[in-house]
Amino acid sequence: MSWTNYHCHTPYCDGQSEMEALVLEAIRNKDAAIGFSAHGPVPFASEWNISKQDLVKYYEVLKALKEKYHGQIAIFTGIEADFIEGQLDARSDTLLPAHLDYKISSLHYVGTLDNGTPWAVDTPWDEWETGLQQIYQNNVDTLVKDFARQSIQMMELGGFDIVGHLDKIFQNGHQYFDHTHAPFRSAVKDMLHAAKENDLIVEINTKSFESLGFFYPHQSFFSILKQLSIPVTINTDAHSTDRLHSGMAMAAEYLLANGISETVEFINGEWKHCQLTKNGIQF
Repeated sequence: MSWTNYHCHTPYCDGQSEMEALVLEAIRNKDAAIGFSAHGPVPFASEWNISKQDLVKYYEVLKALKEKYHGQIAIFTGIEADFIEGQLDARSDTLLPAHLDYKISSLHYVGTLDNGTPWAVDTPWDEWETGLQQIYQNNVDTLVKDFARQSIQMMELGGFDIVGHLDKIFQNGHQYFDHTHAPFRSAVKDMLHAAKENDLIVEINTKSFESLGFFYPHQSFFSILKQLSIPVTINTDAHSTDRLHSGMAMAAEYLLANGISETVEFINGEWKHCQLTKNGIQF
């Protein structure tokens, strides 16, 4: 039994650890696979998205790592494609899809500040409050509804495999409401149904579990994942080696407690169901 992780970032976007360092940490932990998913290019200046110019270099480094560590660990080339309503989605040719094993798609940017700056839902707190006021007139329920609407549009357009951190709105939103808040629950349920209807994998993103105590989607929705038979995979959204396995074992425990005993894993170019245990994936 071993773990996998298909959502890792690198210095080409906003990661802090070199790709080879992440590979070596995964090998040390006897992981079966590691996948890299740089934040894809966006049509504006961004400190945390890979540039179009660096895409080819990113792919070349991953090709070399695959060859160097062949037989020790499976290494996959992915991208986390941003959805920006009316501007960008995972079908974009700028991602050079021929190089990719899989794509994650995520919603970060949901609007634009008065000064023209794109506003992301996982922005630092002072920027979050500014965006909530300028774009949504301090109505957090309107923001939640709009986040769900744009997420569903992203899923319907398709062009990707995995929905990234499905309810990322809760990262800052939990300062305003808890997971029982009716508009939030309704929005997440709608997004989960959209994932089901569009045959998408939902990642169990563990990035915030150790610091904030919840996954994306929040663990209170795991029973709905089970009810809808939505395929899941556990990812840590790692930006450094010390976060490569953060929260994985706890995610497995919560999934198993909700009757979810399988994850989907990338094997021979296909997503296949594998047995989940509290100690990892049974291949």
